[in-house]
Amino acid sequence: MHSVVREYLLANPAIVREALQALAAREEQARVRKQSEAILARASALTEDTQSPSYGSAKADVTIVEFLDYRCTYCKRISPILTALVDRDPNVRIVFKELPILGPDSLFAARAALVAHRRGKYMAFHKELMAAPELTPTAVAEIATRIGIGDGFLAAVEDPAITDLIQRNSVLANDLEIGGTPALVIGDRLIPGASDVETLAMYVAAERARSRGAKGNLAAAQQELSPGRN
Repeated sequence: MHSVVREYLLANPAIVREALQALAAREEQARVRKQSEAILARASALTEDTQSPSYGSAKADVTIVEFLDYRCTYCKRISPILTALVDRDPNVRIVFKELPILGPDSLFAARAALVAHRRGKYMAFHKELMAAPELTPTAVAEIATRIGIGDGFLAAVEDPAITDLIQRNSVLANDLEIGGTPALVIGDRLIPGASDVETLAMYVAAERARSRGAKGNLAAAQQELSPGRN
């Protein structure tokens, strides 16, 4: 029996390939489903932590959570895209989760950004950090002085509460199996890597459809965004 099966498979290798592809697809579906369940279970920590900086209206119907590192090239690339999305769609809000994974300078920049948040200057500071060619502590401190949060800055970045928030972000990222930055969470979806404004708008439309009880998939989003639709 085994020899017959073996001979059949050797004579029809495409069947083996199809079986492996089907197995890979099932495993990927299971991974995505598990990740979605983890996101929904942690929805409050993702979107409602008042210590996390945000951009956009608190009444927005879709929240995008971004895990970021200021030294990450792709984070720098997607930063203006995210703000452009909010500027064109006032019902979108961004929540920023500082996730400094690229060394001590990243950690210092993340701490500094959270100081800026406490002092009401987060977005100004955030944009400066994203545009800065280097992020040494000296360069970051100069930015802080330039935007008006230099007083007591070096002491403020060492606040244990800031350390605690960054650690919570790290645990949250680990729970969601986030392995790099930028990582975006929209609804129950994790979107790794950089993207463009139209693709992000499509995910936002899909989340709106899902929250309305419609099919939350990209096909529905594409129909919602199609030209001529009112």
